[in-house]
Amino acid sequence: MKKIIVWSLIIGFFLFFFSCKNSSTAQKNKPDFSVPPSILKKANDFVMSRTGTFVFNKYIKFDSLKSRKIKEGYFLRYNYVRPEYDFVNEPVYFTVDSAGKILKRYGIVGIPNCVFEPQNCVYSIDSAEAVEIARKNKLPAGLKKWDVNFRWNSELNKYVWHIITTVKEFGGAKSYKAEGEEILISPVDGTVLKKSKWIIR
Repeated sequence: MKKIIVWSLIIGFFLFFFSCKNSSTAQKNKPDFSVPPSILKKANDFVMSRTGTFVFNKYIKFDSLKSRKIKEGYFLRYNYVRPEYDFVNEPVYFTVDSAGKILKRYGIVGIPNCVFEPQNCVYSIDSAEAVEIARKNKLPAGLKKWDVNFRWNSELNKYVWHIITTVKEFGGAKSYKAEGEEILISPVDGTVLKKSKWIIR
């Protein structure tokens, strides 16, 4: 009987320990702040002014875990996911002040302009087609596999296929040097938007 009681106590202790640990982990995963509803509404309205209501409601979700309170106001993060395009899973983020005003000096990233340029929200070119376009435009094969990414380009203010090739590479971790080329391709119609060389010295 004593052994049964001892084992019961031991098992009970471990169950309590792990339940506390799991509870603690869950608490860590929760944001340590909440965005005031009025601020979040203004932010949502701002995103919708560019994406339209349909795209916002269906494809863009607020990410409370990656948003945070900052000195100037709030850093707000959303996720742009299009299930019909397996390559579209991108961050959307910007900063607002304590009144909900957009602070443009911190950048506005990832909001597709589907209201005024709806054609830019239909992606007809996938990664394989983008790679083929890069080959036809004589992007060098390089030393290793191309870096191919669908991503936001802040200079063009739109999503692009960004393909990078490395043609020279030397040096160690502290003296790394490399050269290569890159090409930006429209995911809408395959147009080459930019082709240039890059260098790290």
